[in-house]
Amino acid sequence: MSSKSIGAKKKIKINLDVIKSAKATGKRYYIWDSLIPGFMLIVQPSGSQAFYLNYYDETNRERRLKIGKVGGIKPEQARKEAENLRARINNGENPAEKKHETRIEANFIEIAEKYIEEYAKVHKPKSCKNDISYLDNHLKPFFGKKKISKINHNDVQQFHLKMIGQKPTANNCVQVLSKMMNLCEQWGFRQKNTNPCYGLKRYPSNQIENFFTPDEIKKLMLTIDKLETEGKERPYEMALFRILLLSGHRLNEIMALERSQLVRERNAAFWQDTKTGKREIPLCEKCFTLMDALPVDPNDKTNDHIFISARQSKTGYMWRPIKAWKRVLIAAELRYIRIHDLRHTNASLAAASGVPIQVVQKRLGHSQIQTTMRYAHLYDDPVRQSSEMISSAINNLTNPDSKVADFPKLKVVA
Repeated sequence: MSSKSIGAKKKIKINLDVIKSAKATGKRYYIWDSLIPGFMLIVQPSGSQAFYLNYYDETNRERRLKIGKVGGIKPEQARKEAENLRARINNGENPAEKKHETRIEANFIEIAEKYIEEYAKVHKPKSCKNDISYLDNHLKPFFGKKKISKINHNDVQQFHLKMIGQKPTANNCVQVLSKMMNLCEQWGFRQKNTNPCYGLKRYPSNQIENFFTPDEIKKLMLTIDKLETEGKERPYEMALFRILLLSGHRLNEIMALERSQLVRERNAAFWQDTKTGKREIPLCEKCFTLMDALPVDPNDKTNDHIFISARQSKTGYMWRPIKAWKRVLIAAELRYIRIHDLRHTNASLAAASGVPIQVVQKRLGHSQIQTTMRYAHLYDDPVRQSSEMISSAINNLTNPDSKVADFPKLKVVA
């Protein structure tokens, strides 16, 4: 940063009128205050504005302190803060260095709150509750007020080992912790490439994948049709269960779906916030037919959600219809498996039908192919069948009664 890069600008007293007249130009520019040396307004290419104080420290190094964003702080408040900072600088202090030291000394609990407010609630609102639970019940009690810059690999190992009785939760906690540490590097609380979670061996997943057999799928679908026709269950839950089986998507993604997210010309739906970020996922024509048949919210015509709640809901959509799901299973006389296992059922059918594992991965939205490989054993039958077919074809060549014309033509490949 240098004065030259900032450029010489005519100084003017920064007030509300100046702020209102400062429009976006597509380039960053600076407005210097005429009364307080170094006090300035920076206008970003987007038009966003913030107050800063520019000064030189004892080593003649140019420093810049952000006072606050326009809208978050009034001009007179920013001016008063700039005056206070100037007084401290004149007394030999270096406010920028002190701010840096304070950030480095932040403790785990402080960073956990920052993570929730500035990252989880903004970027992963649907899974934010899970992150809060992992932090409040496990991570905060263990790390407490330990300085964030002092947390090392051994600390993370000890935490992970302490939770050996809750292996899946332990792995999820470390995943949240690792994201926090990456953000700490961006925020300036830790040095670059010092994430203490790197290299930690996670507990292996012993999760048993449940899915319906073809006969069970038939019983399930017939029961859903019957319960809805007889008026014993709401159409919203019944359509939800059908679509989960047809699409293989996650419950939270389908449950919170809005009509505006549907891309009909592409037979797809677009999600801004999923477990793996933004993605567009294909939906079959049957899914669209089921959603089109569902009436809009009779109590709120502005509610764009497709699967509305039976009761008044803050979100506008239903929340985990576990009771309806249990009633369906009891009526169908089926064993209990989770709603989430409809997703596994869809994936198992795709795998058993010989759909390439990479295609299954993309359909399910798995970021790692290892996650999809849990269905790999279901490819065994098609592979065995192909082996038998090839063996039979070769054996036919040794049969005196067979004709060469009966054998498939071979193509020479390089």
